Amino acid sequence: MKFYYTTSVPANNLFILLYILFLVPQLSYSQGGSGSPYARFGIGILSFQGSVKQIGMGKSGIAGYSFDQVNLLNPAALGYDTITTFEAGLNAEMYRLKSSAVSQSGNDVSLNYFSMAFPLVKRNTSLGFGILPFSSMDFESSNITSSGACNCGNIKNSYTGDGGVNRFFLSLGYTPFGKKSMQFYSSENYRRWTDLNDSISSENEVKKFRFIEGFSFGLNSSWLFGTLDYSRAVTFIDSTAFIANRKSSGSTLGDFYFEAGIHYHFTNKKGITFATGAVLIPEQKIKTSFNSIWYNFRESGSFENIRDTVEIITDKKSTTIFPTGYSVGIMISKQNKWSFTVDYSARQWNNFLSDIDETRLKNSYSITAGTEFTPNVKSLNYMNKINYRAGFYYHSSYLQLNQTDILDVGISFGLGLPLIKKDRIQRTMIQIGIEAGKAGTTQNNLLEQDYIRFYFGVTLNEFWFFKRKYE
Repeated sequence: MKFYYTTSVPANNLFILLYILFLVPQLSYSQGGSGSPYARFGIGILSFQGSVKQIGMGKSGIAGYSFDQVNLLNPAALGYDTITTFEAGLNAEMYRLKSSAVSQSGNDVSLNYFSMAFPLVKRNTSLGFGILPFSSMDFESSNITSSGACNCGNIKNSYTGDGGVNRFFLSLGYTPFGKKSMQFYSSENYRRWTDLNDSISSENEVKKFRFIEGFSFGLNSSWLFGTLDYSRAVTFIDSTAFIANRKSSGSTLGDFYFEAGIHYHFTNKKGITFATGAVLIPEQKIKTSFNSIWYNFRESGSFENIRDTVEIITDKKSTTIFPTGYSVGIMISKQNKWSFTVDYSARQWNNFLSDIDETRLKNSYSITAGTEFTPNVKSLNYMNKINYRAGFYYHSSYLQLNQTDILDVGISFGLGLPLIKKDRIQRTMIQIGIEAGKAGTTQNNLLEQDYIRFYFGVTLNEFWFFKRKYE
């Protein structure tokens, strides 16, 4: 029995795929505002670039790999894919913003990501593509201060932001020794060694292929696109002698964005796998179109009567410099049983430069870790087939305000719920994740955001591009 590529797709699965593809364009309009006033700095709140499974494991997984799931964090892991895999996810959030004196609650629901991957050459080269949010700038906040210098009473500063940046990616994973090792394991030498265990030369070949087959390399070629709109208004509450002013700006980004990854894993005789991975993000200049208007106005109810214009910038061509960054991770696992992952990521945001925001950013870093456990994947008891996940994350963001680092710290849990067909074949997995944490602090006149986020995803595995042929 041999397998050949074909473009045929089962009708029911084709319907599901087309339905999701129809929803994908809505992603750019449903960024999922965090509600956090910290979104007005830089390019907004950066979105996690992984899957629901990885969220359940503390947002870790640089070194993770699977034959039937897409690793969105490391393109090199694609090289091991042997089956067509489709994944999509959405999330819901409940949050509370609080200062030392007041608090405010909110919620949001949005489509999270879509991805698909399939092997071009089995055990050698795989291709993946998809779309997911990169950052969001959806917020509205205000504060009231008093200024004795101008004797103008209380001053209200209002900030609003809207929009976000999305990432459409095309990934390629390459495993240089995968095809050779597959040929060796199906060879007569390997069968003789496993059956008789009497060939020293065959044993040496087994050791060699077990060592080299786990190397893979990957590249993410993405298109970053989106618009970030930001506005600040200053109004005088206690005096009509002073004229209010507003500055509104918008930046539209659109350009290529690249990431490179490497991955290696080795499985010993006891079936324990040791894996490591790394992703490098070089400094990149993203083409940007900038527009801005700054004007004075008088308030008339809910309307603004413009008195004069201070400055107008129309369609200014510039670049937004995204700085260098890297991520490294390790994993220890036993197939279909358990796994532990730890990641470290860092990025030099002090080199960020843009017309979007002139705030001086600082370098960021993250430490994440997680675990997954499956009691018995072959059990007839459904509860034993479930993937149970947990993790934690510590993120020092690119913001430092009032001499205080803005941190994002939390814990996460997740479940992988297999859907079993009548023929006992598992091809679909429902992914559920939840995370709870806090970002920011109430110290030094800052704000803290406490949040709970729920994630729902689906993983579909099918032989969409293969058909059986008997000879």
